[in-house]
Amino acid sequence: MNVQVWKIVATKWRTLEETVQPLSIVEEITIKAVKEIKDKGLLQSSLDYLKSGSSELDNDGDWP
Repeated sequence: MNVQVWKIVATKWRTLEETVQPLSIVEEITIKAVKEIKDKGLLQSSLDYLKSGSSELDNDGDWP
């Protein structure tokens, strides 16, 4: 999976680790992360990766 995707997700979830949040806030942050991933054109490659079941890194150390 693309490293950019993990950075987006990690950034959004780091906010949750700092404070206890109600479920509605967790959902909102998750939706924002998915929207940012989609807006950056990374969603389809991420879905393709998940569907492929691959767990190996490609040549540049990134997820395929």
